[in-house]
Amino acid sequence: MPRSLVAPQAVPAELRPYLEDLVQHARTICGPNLLSIFAVGSIALADYRHGRSDIDVTVVVEPSLPGHSVRELAEALTHRALPRPADGLELVVYDSSFAHQPSDEAGYLLDLNTGPLLSNRRRTFGR
Repeated sequence: MPRSLVAPQAVPAELRPYLEDLVQHARTICGPNLLSIFAVGSIALADYRHGRSDIDVTVVVEPSLPGHSVRELAEALTHRALPRPADGLELVVYDSSFAHQPSDEAGYLLDLNTGPLLSNRRRTFGR
């Protein structure tokens, strides 16, 4: 059973439905290869300001996640496909073999920036 390290009420109410949808899309697309999803940035620091802050999310997956799943996840989470209640989404996907040790490299599988006020950028690395 998945567990949360933060009480749901600690997440701003206007973000909860969106984050639940984001998690559901990630679970559906990544299946058992999905290991963790973290809200980082202003949400994690309890400093989210509606209308000013974006949504920062880090996803960790098994290295065996197929490349097409990374592309499918990026498409499912674009602002066009899943509109967000904030200025934008900055989402980074790492495989667990990279995430578990310090590195001075980017090492992401996906760097997605999307939203009405962002440049809608999608970069993949390592696949």
